[in-house]
Amino acid sequence: MSENSSCVFHQLLLVPDRPRFRFQMMCAC
Repeated sequence: MSENSSCVFHQLLLVPDRPRFRFQMMCAC
């Protein structure tokens, strides 16, 4: 489950100003 966490973290850092986009990316991962 480490990969999942990493992906979410990466997106969070990439789109900190867009929580909506971040959520979408998280779901995709």
